[in-house]
Amino acid sequence: MSKFRCRICGGAEYHSIFQWRIPLAAEVTDKQADAKRYLIEPAVCKICGHVQLIEALDIDMYGNYLYTPSYSDEFQNYITTFIDSVECLGTGKRAVEIGSSNGFLIKKMQERGYDVLGVEPSETLVEEARLNGVATMHMCFGNDDSIRSIKEWGTPDVVVMRHVMEHLDDLHGIIEAVGSILDKGIFVIEVPWLLRIIKEKQFYAFFHEHLSYFSMTSIKRLVEAHGFRIIDIRENNLEGGSIAVYVCKGEWAPVNLDKISFYLELENKWCSIDRIIDFSNEADEQISRIRKQVAAEKQEGKRIAAWGAGQRGVTLINICEWNVADIDYIIDANRNYWWKYIPGANVQIVPPEWLEEHWVDAIIIMATGYADEIIAQNKKYIKQGGKFLLLETMS
Repeated sequence: MSKFRCRICGGAEYHSIFQWRIPLAAEVTDKQADAKRYLIEPAVCKICGHVQLIEALDIDMYGNYLYTPSYSDEFQNYITTFIDSVECLGTGKRAVEIGSSNGFLIKKMQERGYDVLGVEPSETLVEEARLNGVATMHMCFGNDDSIRSIKEWGTPDVVVMRHVMEHLDDLHGIIEAVGSILDKGIFVIEVPWLLRIIKEKQFYAFFHEHLSYFSMTSIKRLVEAHGFRIIDIRENNLEGGSIAVYVCKGEWAPVNLDKISFYLELENKWCSIDRIIDFSNEADEQISRIRKQVAAEKQEGKRIAAWGAGQRGVTLINICEWNVADIDYIIDANRNYWWKYIPGANVQIVPPEWLEEHWVDAIIIMATGYADEIIAQNKKYIKQGGKFLLLETMS
């Protein structure tokens, strides 16, 4: 216990949520192989309630990071709404995205007249962004070199950090670094939302790449320690349910105080330490129910596939100890994954078109945030007698 220090408040007391040994969720492989498994132990800080992994792995997990949601129609539609929300705040037209992936978001901002710059550690995604005409620096943000490089580019009016904060060990360091490049603009932090994880019992939402699992309450504590304040919050269904928190330094109008208060009250109900402990106690029973349903389908001679090779899907498959005897293949829209294999399970990842010629009786939707889109795009499969299995009804 002495090793633990909360990444937000510095507290040393915690309650362990569970312990598993699973592969790196983003490390899909080019061929079937044995995968190294690492201990993962999420915990809740007894002082401030922030949920986080006790320890971060001391290995490079992002040099060849392939995950991007940009191939999803739902994500593409969301980005339009996201940019609208930024423009409504009346900011200037210079934007930096930290963890810019393949540049999809800032490309769309560029098309609306923004001067943009991306910062991305994955060489594969940087190359894709540059091919799409998006200026992108191949580096991690936070050190002196990255801060100096951005300052040489100019002062941003907007800094966007979508689904990056949860990957970082030094939370205070990154907020301080953003404060050093942002003068009077807006900083948007988007992360998977702890409330949705707890409320929807997403035990599979924990993996080594994500070190923190944020509530708005924990973000508020973090940013206020560095002179920022929350001015708005918006919820979406991506990544199993996420929140985008809009913060600034100094005065800004308008500030959506009623909405902020509403979300803080909601979190008092769902994100208390007692509620998180209840969630941890129910995980084993959920896993057992999901495994039993798949086993029953297989006993009837049914063929089963899954949809979603992202981190949640990889984690779920490994926690349930499934392999090619249980799951025929995994469908994913991300072409960077196609024909690779799920680590630990060695199930192959295929494009959506594969389903047309390779029948399965049921498909488990592991990309829970995109369930509606997946079902809507596969009505022909359902008419032919196929069915989708939703994790919330399986568990």
